Amino acid sequence: MSYARRVAYNTIVQIIGRVLTTVTSLTTVSILNATLKPAGWGAYVVTTTYLGFFAVVADMGLNLLYLREISRFPEKEQDITSRYLGFRLITAALVLLVFAPLIGAAVPVYRPFLVPIVLLGVGQFALTINQMCVTVVQARLLMDRAMISDLLGRIVILGGTAFALTRLPEANRLVGAVAIVVGGNLINLLVSYLFVRKFVRFRPRFVFSEWPAIFVQVLPLGAMAVLGMIHFKADSVLLTIYKSNVDVGIYGNAYKVLEILLTLPALFVGGLFPEMNQLIQKGHEGFRVLMQKAFDLIIFAVVPVVTGIVLIAPQLIAILTRSYITESARSLQILAFAMIPLFVGVLMSYSLLAAEKQKALGFLELFAAAVNISLNLYLIPRYSYYGAGTATVASELLTTAITIWMVARTIGFFPKLRTFAPTLVGAAIMFGLFRLVQHVAGSTWDGSYYDWSRPHQAALLLGVVIIGVLGYLIPFVLFRQFPPVLQERLSAKFKRSE
Repeated sequence: MSYARRVAYNTIVQIIGRVLTTVTSLTTVSILNATLKPAGWGAYVVTTTYLGFFAVVADMGLNLLYLREISRFPEKEQDITSRYLGFRLITAALVLLVFAPLIGAAVPVYRPFLVPIVLLGVGQFALTINQMCVTVVQARLLMDRAMISDLLGRIVILGGTAFALTRLPEANRLVGAVAIVVGGNLINLLVSYLFVRKFVRFRPRFVFSEWPAIFVQVLPLGAMAVLGMIHFKADSVLLTIYKSNVDVGIYGNAYKVLEILLTLPALFVGGLFPEMNQLIQKGHEGFRVLMQKAFDLIIFAVVPVVTGIVLIAPQLIAILTRSYITESARSLQILAFAMIPLFVGVLMSYSLLAAEKQKALGFLELFAAAVNISLNLYLIPRYSYYGAGTATVASELLTTAITIWMVARTIGFFPKLRTFAPTLVGAAIMFGLFRLVQHVAGSTWDGSYYDWSRPHQAALLLGVVIIGVLGYLIPFVLFRQFPPVLQERLSAKFKRSE
């Protein structure tokens, strides 16, 4: 299989996998909402957000460095893996299993959640080690293995949540929910290890004399990741401080949807990262061609996602929770507008990493975190979850604009909107079709829909989404103005059929 086909295959596999994992994740969120109640769900969001910070610190950007090293020196993969695994085991254990519980016990707002914090630390530790397994298959463009292990872990979490959580006393459900997540993460790690052991042996070497050098290498990436996490999670943390767990839960419903969807560009661009590394060393021209093709695909994909979420947010939130639908839906509609800069920002950030501009990217993340925190400090006390969503949109637009400027200045690439017209027309058609369905359905769409069972709601919503996506594709089909990389594939298939 050619490299281009392998990239295409991996992209398709990851999209399919993300659809499946999104369904399982959203179903799990829906059950958690119903089982934990608004305050309990808010406590769950507080716990996972807290551990999220430590998970980023534990990662320290090591996976990107590991991917870069085994891509550049495949003949040394076993040695690189052993040295990095030894470093990862000790540092991740210290951060997640020691520092996270100790700090949680010392901070009053997190002290009531100490038991779930300890448990979730074990789950995050498993995920952190699993990321090295994912990197091994990512370097070989075999992401179907990672998809299978991830999906199995999420199915375990969904099954445990559905069949075990409801049988626990209400007071123990938060701890039970976290324990189920830990079990799913351990299954994910086990299956991933079984997949990668034929490629590389995961036997750690603790070469302490090399650790200062590794730490110096990962420090810029780690600092950037931590700043990015602060930037990304400041709203949830400040909501925890200024508002009640109910407010945190309302915003958590919307933010969970955004978090799930944001894994798509990371998976797509992560699959391109080895090639980006190679092209940037050979010269900028091939790199710029690849970047433009990736940018075209991202815009092609993200516009209908944003359009759809804005239109069906109340119905989507209704599947997740039966309470505070209006508040969570409006928060999601606000957050949806952050998706375009976030999707594009992932591509631009990876390009700077490939060009080894970590320091510049670190300063950018510091600026973005400062802007985001400042906006949240002003808006959250006044507008709660709506203010948090608005701060996210404003800070992401500013940050991505600066990132594009940095890429243009350092690499010489500035993205062109080559499919702007069909994208705009397609979004308008999609919008019109949604409104038509809403008008035809009448009271069913805005009234009795909310009393239906979740499977019936999901079935109707899926049908509406399919109609909207087909409408979005109309101008691309009529004028044959798909993104160039898709156009090339379609033209090649058309010629073969002749």
